[in-house]
Amino acid sequence: MTDIITRLEGAEGADRELAEAVLVALGWEREGDSALRWVRNGIRIREGAAILDPITGPGLCLALVSEKLPGSELDVRIRSGGPSVAWYVGDHTWSIHEAKTLPAAILIALFKALSTEGDGQDQGGKG
Repeated sequence: MTDIITRLEGAEGADRELAEAVLVALGWEREGDSALRWVRNGIRIREGAAILDPITGPGLCLALVSEKLPGSELDVRIRSGGPSVAWYVGDHTWSIHEAKTLPAAILIALFKALSTEGDGQDQGGKG
């Protein structure tokens, strides 16, 4: 996951290879020999729509967070330096991440949360 996080931190727009790496890391697979369809747990998505590109479409990013981190909260802020995302669990801020695009910031928070989720490391206080 570290490689994907590093690539997301530098992402500035659409990147098909990075988008594919994100989907694969989250358990999606190509459906058959189709280059355009992905499947996971019986759910199918068709590539080509902007929502499928997790680098440029925040919709898919938010759906992935909802599925992978149920009950968590995201605080999204757009600042002059770029977007930032904080992931909250209970009364604690688990992680705060900035990126050049909102979808990348959401995915960085997701991947860092997934990589630390089981180790009990709190990344700082809420605020």
